[in-house]
Order: sequence, then C-alpha cells, then structure tokens
Amino acid sequence: MIIKKLLLILLFSYAFITASAQDDKLSYKLDYGKTSPQNGGAKFFQNNLTLRIPIKAGNGRFTIGPELDLLNISSTASLADASSLQTIGLGVGYQTLLGHKTIFTFHVEPMLASDFHTLSGNAFRFKSQAIILINTDRKFAFGFGLGYQYQFSGSQLIPVLTTIWRISDNVTLSGLLPIIPRLEFKLSDKLSIGGGINGDYSSYRLTAFDNRYIQYQNWSFGVTGKYRPSKRFEIGALIGVGTRHVSIYKSDQTVPLRIYSWNIGGGSHTPEFDQKYKGLATNFSLAYKL
Repeated sequence: MIIKKLLLILLFSYAFITASAQDDKLSYKLDYGKTSPQNGGAKFFQNNLTLRIPIKAGNGRFTIGPELDLLNISSTASLADASSLQTIGLGVGYQTLLGHKTIFTFHVEPMLASDFHTLSGNAFRFKSQAIILINTDRKFAFGFGLGYQYQFSGSQLIPVLTTIWRISDNVTLSGLLPIIPRLEFKLSDKLSIGGGINGDYSSYRLTAFDNRYIQYQNWSFGVTGKYRPSKRFEIGALIGVGTRHVSIYKSDQTVPLRIYSWNIGGGSHTPEFDQKYKGLATNFSLAYKL
C-alpha cells in the first residue's frame, strides 16, 4: 500500500510538471498502448499538441499558448469506448530569476475536457503551479513548489519536490523525489539514451452519459532515447510496458479536497467502473524551441 501511494504521488507530480512545462516551444506527443488479446485487447491512443510562445517582460518572461489533446480508448467494455475524449486549454506562464541561482516559475491553465457531445460549463477544469528551482552548483539543482487543480472530483493540492543531478558530463539523474523517473546517458552532442517513466493523469466529462466523468491514469516504463538534429529541434521516444487505469464516476461523486490521491473532508468518490490494463507502451515526441 505504501509503495502504491508513492507511485501515485510520483504520477500526479510528474504528470503535473510535464504538462505545465515552461519551455517556449511547439511540441507534439503521441502515446500508444495495448493489452494482449487474453486481457481483452484494449487499446489507448493519445495525441497532444502544445504551443508556448515567449514574451519578454523585464527580468522575466511570460509564455502563452494553446494545448490540444485527443484520447481514444477502445475495447475496455466501458463508457469510455463510446467517443473521443478531448482537451482544449490555454496555458499562461511566468518565469524569472530570484538572485543568481534561483528560478521562480508560475503556470496557470484553464481548459475544457470532455467528449464534447454537448458543450457545457461542467467540462471546465483548471490547474496551476508555482515552483522554485535552486541551482546549488553546476552539477546539482533541486526544486520545490505547490500545485492546485480543480478536477471534476473537486479541488486537489499537489506538493512537488524535484531534483537534477549531473553525475558526470555524460550522465544525468533527474526527476521527482522520492522516486527518480529518468537516467540519461549522453552518447554524443545529438544523441542520448536512458531509462525512464512516462506518466499522465487526466480527467474528462462524459456529457453524453449524464455528465459522468472519467479519470485516466497512464504509467509507462521503458527504454528512452532523444535525438537533437539541431539546437532547437528534438525527437524523443519510449518503448516499454505500461499500466492504464480507467475509472468512471457519477457527476455527484466528489470530495471537498484531495492531496495527491488522499481524500480529505468526506464526500463520495467510489467509481462505478474501475479497471486496470497492462501491456505494451510506446511514446513518440517532437519539440521545436522557439
């Protein structure tokens, strides 16, 4: 149980940070997973397109831009098979230096996330975060912060603690404490390989089914690679194994507050459908720095 809670902490934090990254870039990510025919043959196919445009402001800079996401789930024998699940968001961020070694970042993103069978205010979600990153020296940096999300289940707080350790010029260990999600080996100025975790947590309103909502968790672990043909362009990939967790709730199943996945203050949060799917996981990404 303790290990499960630690993994959930990592998933919420990692998905939150990567989804709210402050880099000024145009990025595309494709994620695919499937289970064996013996386990139902479920398939998960997700596309994500994000644009962050930089705007200089004094000693800092803003970023602003849209995020579009499309998730298709099939062969799960659930309501999620009925239609595509979509996210439309607008991210706004700010980053500045506090002294010579400290970076402060702030990000907010309102969004609509649903099957868009009908357009409804019930599909509104919101996420925000503030993080301080301290560079102690060239080899080590750590950061801490707090995220807040308004989910369909209610409000959620996500404390964050992250680290970057450059073990040598060619080896970097980075990620969220207490679990490190990525070890990277630099083979050349353009190519690196490693092992890592890819995490995603999202929720969508099912307007076609009495405003129920679905929570979707995606864990992928495997071999990763990055190729940088130029200073601005990067290609990434992951191949390995993964777990997909689909939970569906009625619209009134909410709790006052969640810290990570812990429910605080009562409420009802018992899914009417809850299933995990294990199998092949792949991920492909493109990013261009503006």
